Amino acid sequence: MDALDEILSFVNRFPDAEDEAIDLLLDQLEHESSLKSSIIDKESVNRVTSVLLQAEAAAEGDSGSASNHSAIRVIDAFLVPKFRYDSIKKHFYQHAGSLPIHGEASAKAALYRDRFLLLFQRVSRDQHFSRPSFDVVNSEFGSCEVITCGFPPLEDRDQSLKLLAGYDFFGGGTLKKEDTLRLADLEKRAANDMFVILSDIWLDNEEVMGKLEVVLDGFESVEVVPSLFVFMGNFCSHPCNLSFHSFSSLRLQFGKLGQMIAAHPRLKEHSRFLFIPGPDDAGPSTVLPRDPLEFLVSGVLNTWSLNSMDCVMLDYRECSSFELNLAV
Repeated sequence: MDALDEILSFVNRFPDAEDEAIDLLLDQLEHESSLKSSIIDKESVNRVTSVLLQAEAAAEGDSGSASNHSAIRVIDAFLVPKFRYDSIKKHFYQHAGSLPIHGEASAKAALYRDRFLLLFQRVSRDQHFSRPSFDVVNSEFGSCEVITCGFPPLEDRDQSLKLLAGYDFFGGGTLKKEDTLRLADLEKRAANDMFVILSDIWLDNEEVMGKLEVVLDGFESVEVVPSLFVFMGNFCSHPCNLSFHSFSSLRLQFGKLGQMIAAHPRLKEHSRFLFIPGPDDAGPSTVLPRDPLEFLVSGVLNTWSLNSMDCVMLDYRECSSFELNLAV
């Protein structure tokens, strides 16, 4: 009973991650060299929990001394690992090598085949779809009628992580149980944190820039400033195509944006800024994902000591449902 009380005391420290805490504790107890039998006593549990809590305290100390920006990772869309599903061996494999800029004729068919196999592997894991969901019955009419069509039940997150363990689908690295436990605690403590996503930041439009300054003024005065501002294009009211010849002017306008951000010391110190090009922004083509705006952004923004800038290429449509359009 004493050992059980010690375990419950440890698990209760993580109210939103009890399962991860128990798994982590059991893993550590399994590798505990001093255990001489299958019976676990209070001393063994206390020794393991002490080590885990010390590790957590050390991680908290490191995170407290580091910038809040370390909690946010931005993954380059061109560096995200590419996985495909092998329906014969029933596992994912990572595509090796670089992909050509111009796809072959077979690439379009492969795109839809890969999407189908991705859905197939998910559906086939559900017990209700492990066999064909309906059989074709020959009747006098020569067809069958589908009365209801729906989606398979949701898969539990822990089950998905267990089945897909070891795969780094997003390029952010795989997480150990200790990392998952620490991130769950960080998420709980960041209940008031927020991301601000703005689109159509027309730098050449005075009305838009005036609205943007009002937005920044408002967030400068809140108790907890946003961790991240996502600025999505287009960044110019005119398409930056072959007939556009005002790139030097656009670069100066980015400098004015940097000056505006630098005038808000709390945002400059505690917030991070992410720039995502729009479909008509500067770049070699309109193909998604877009190339970065680094040649327009990095130098002029760094002039104002805004070192927490990211200029990445992401599919702007993925964020469209969260936009606040400043150009309206």
